Amino acid sequence: MGMEFDKNLIFFVVLVIQNSSMTLVSKYSRNRDHHQNYHSTSIVLMQEIIKMLICLYAVAFHERIPEGQTMFSYIKKDLMNRNFLYSGIPAVIYTIQNNLLYYSLSVIDIAHYTIMIQMKIFTAAIFSVVFLGRRLNMKRYFSLFLLVIGVITINLNLIDFSGGRLLGTGKVSTDFIKGMMAVLGGTVCSGLAGISIEYLLKSSSLWLKNIQFCIYGIGLSIIISFCDDKVWQYGLFYDFDWVVLLVILIQAAGGILVALVVKHTNIIVKGYASSFSLVISTTLSFLLFEDTTLDTTFGIGAILVVVAAHMYRKYGDETSKENKNVILASVSSSKELERKLEV
Repeated sequence: MGMEFDKNLIFFVVLVIQNSSMTLVSKYSRNRDHHQNYHSTSIVLMQEIIKMLICLYAVAFHERIPEGQTMFSYIKKDLMNRNFLYSGIPAVIYTIQNNLLYYSLSVIDIAHYTIMIQMKIFTAAIFSVVFLGRRLNMKRYFSLFLLVIGVITINLNLIDFSGGRLLGTGKVSTDFIKGMMAVLGGTVCSGLAGISIEYLLKSSSLWLKNIQFCIYGIGLSIIISFCDDKVWQYGLFYDFDWVVLLVILIQAAGGILVALVVKHTNIIVKGYASSFSLVISTTLSFLLFEDTTLDTTFGIGAILVVVAAHMYRKYGDETSKENKNVILASVSSSKELERKLEV
């Protein structure tokens, strides 16, 4: 029991650090003079390639490869499986999500981004109920309600509802609206991809499954990158430097961490870490970038979001075993159906 607690604590701390650093470093990379024009699609492509290399290393040195097979024959056999087609679902969704979130960071302030991205917890919970048959008790539903209220509260001091304006600016900019829509789209994608990956990883090799995800991600990112006129005009690696490379490495590490968390714990630990990173990254953004205000309304909203995420995780233990059995039963039914189809 103690080892389980330690494992969850380690996942939590590492995810908090990764989420906070990712938001801050990405924002810093976009706010520098003469270093604002790198292509977000290129970053998504590079992070997928790095994730692929990490997974290949893990298969070579940490996966139990059957005797008589090489690493590549082992991977090839897995790729010929019908499940490879299913792996394309979260891969496509995550590729869309990453591009939406990178775009939003370039047009909205870090406070709005960091708060709104917490809606990932809400979308993951709803999709878990709808698609995985997970059961939520009333306390967890109440925590989701607190989450929504917290997100709304954060924005109350910025919106003039009588005139539909942003206070202090005179108007709502088109870029701001697009950025907010991109974040919301990213949270929906996150929820869908999260429950898809949870379903796939519970009964599969983490590293082999991630190689499948990366193959789809790399293919889609190449297509998206070379459909961008700016890539043809300036090149794939335009405006890349050590800061952009750091963004790529942090995001690639985040992708691996998310897979580890979903495989060994659940999607809730990921949301819990994201909520705590909200406080850290927003506070540091205030100190480093001065692009937000830490007033009373903001503080109340942030507290509600963190408390809601904490309640969501704390009061889920009583149904966690039942939910796990539901997911495993669904996986078993899917495998049985595949065997019948093959026959």
